[in-house]
Amino acid sequence: KLENYAMEYNLENLRFTSFIRKTGYSSSLSAADTSYAVTALLEYGTSDSGETEDEGNAVSVEAFNNAYDALGSHSYPMRGLLNGLGNEGYDASNLVNGGNLSANIGLGAGLRRAMALQKSIIQTAVGLMERGSIALLRHFRYAHVTSSIVADTQRANFLQSSNNNAGNEKRGHIFSKPLALTRLAHFLMNLNRENGKWAGAKARPLVLIADKPKGDTCLIVGYEHPESYGDLPKNTFGKKFERTASSMKGSFKFDSFDSNVVEVNAGDVQRFMEQLHYFLDTV
Repeated sequence: KLENYAMEYNLENLRFTSFIRKTGYSSSLSAADTSYAVTALLEYGTSDSGETEDEGNAVSVEAFNNAYDALGSHSYPMRGLLNGLGNEGYDASNLVNGGNLSANIGLGAGLRRAMALQKSIIQTAVGLMERGSIALLRHFRYAHVTSSIVADTQRANFLQSSNNNAGNEKRGHIFSKPLALTRLAHFLMNLNRENGKWAGAKARPLVLIADKPKGDTCLIVGYEHPESYGDLPKNTFGKKFERTASSMKGSFKFDSFDSNVVEVNAGDVQRFMEQLHYFLDTV
């Protein structure tokens, strides 16, 4: 049905080729879906980052082990994922197509979380635009993705994939993770470039800020403006962020795989953004 209405809404490339893993007669899983599922397991552990650095590291290790286990065909139980394991098999063949995609373990859990994340990306992007929450400056656009902005979509989508989150008011929302925040920036950029609002003279890079309530910090991601769909411009925000951080006092963490991600104390975010804009004025 999507393809029947695709041209009306200028939707292209709804289908793409991917390797398929076949297990038996009824079970198949594409490489693309596997990537989305494992990434969701890797980025989103059973709980948000711990109160201390050691607790945060333990959560990261647990998430890595869950993602690794989901890739194999062995029968190891997932470590505490989604509050309960049940009696299902743990290999991928039991969790796709003929298996139970609502499972609390393995690729079933990863696929469900990946789909919930994509729903939240779209709904949060629409919410930011409808609220007029994306500010335009001379050198870039920016928006602050606060816990309140994504609370409704997270409650409706992502938190349904876990039964152990009720009442945890200080839990960071899903966009307090580097990959999710980058994907939100990617969606916003492509959407507004294709509709002409962020094209030509109106084109700017995008900076997104997301709260991390547990640590009283904010995650900041810089995303360059691609001229057309599929372009991959060199991201220069890593050096810009480092120069900005070196020009002011404060605590800054550059521990992501991507250099265009920095974690800043919540009280320093406004000054950091002002200093970033001032630095770009001098370039």
